[in-house]
Amino acid sequence: MSHSEDYFRSPPRRRVGVLAVIRSGGGVLLVDKVYRQDRSPNSWGLVGGSVMEYELPLAAWRREVAGETGLDLHPGRLLAVDYVPATETGAEGYNLVYDGGTIASDTKIVLPEHELAGYGFIPPEALDLHLTAHSTRRTRAALEALATGTTADLVLGYPAAEYRP
Repeated sequence: MSHSEDYFRSPPRRRVGVLAVIRSGGGVLLVDKVYRQDRSPNSWGLVGGSVMEYELPLAAWRREVAGETGLDLHPGRLLAVDYVPATETGAEGYNLVYDGGTIASDTKIVLPEHELAGYGFIPPEALDLHLTAHSTRRTRAALEALATGTTADLVLGYPAAEYRP
């Protein structure tokens, strides 16, 4: 398919999100997202958020981690790329999941009151009690990638090569 010059000047809009897999005591840091409580009984998620226009993903990751936890962490390697098709209520996009490392169990987490209602280090086997099915698949795939030294290519948390819409 060929593209006009206009296509490259004004490409289609996509949302890019960045997420952190931060570990402590055998669990993964999840935060209770206030803005999702009315949309899902499993309103928790990984720390993270959206990349702003003209912002590098790693800069956005550091900004989001600091803003949601009070921690000044440096992202490790990319663990997963998760494509999310557009829906009636959400934009098409990609979520980039980076290794946030392991922190001490007594590390102080400071949550922004208006955005997050709580946090916990959740064992991998209990992720589905806090996360949506999609987020559970994505987080488990990222943990598997961390353990195996790979990067997961996902669509809605499913392996991209196996995804069938």
